[in-house]
Amino acid sequence: MLTTLTSFSTVDVAIPSVALVQGPDGYFYGTSVAGGPDMAGTIFMVTPSGDVTIAFSLSIPVCLLLMKVWFREMMAILWHDLLWWREWLRHSFQNNTLRNPNNFVFV
Repeated sequence: MLTTLTSFSTVDVAIPSVALVQGPDGYFYGTSVAGGPDMAGTIFMVTPSGDVTIAFSLSIPVCLLLMKVWFREMMAILWHDLLWWREWLRHSFQNNTLRNPNNFVFV
């Protein structure tokens, strides 16, 4: 039998983004993609009795900073992959492995 602890229809915690995680203290923790004073998202806690407490409200500057960090990390990964592929292609052409179709195994 399932029991509803709380409803997330309030402005404080709008649109929870993932399933709640139960901490060792018995409380449930989660994040939302909207809600809080700037409607930029929250980190919230739900007690076993269903009371919702906002642990942290994201602001627009914090969201922009997180996006900047994420973008920088993604670009670093992409740059690393491009360098790897460039070296692989250079090595393959130097060893003449790309020009010989017998070097490829298709699954």
